Amino acid sequence: VGKEAGEKWRSLTDEEKKPYLDRVIELKAEYEKAMEIYNATKKDDQEEGSDKSDKEAPAVEEVEELTDEE
Repeated sequence: VGKEAGEKWRSLTDEEKKPYLDRVIELKAEYEKAMEIYNATKKDDQEEGSDKSDKEAPAVEEVEELTDEE
C-alpha cells in the first residue's frame, strides 16, 4: 500500500498536490503553536519546582478505545 501511495503521489501534478501541501502548512503552524505553549508550561513548572498541586493540568482530549467486540 505504501509503495502504491508513493507512486500515486509522485504522479500528481503540483496543482493536484497543492491542497494537501496547504493543509500541511496549516497543521505545522498549529503544531508549532502547541509546542510553544507546552514548552512555556514545562519551563514554568521547572522554575517553580515539581509541585504542581495548585496548577491544573492542560485539558487533554479523551479518546475512547474500541474493543474487538465493538
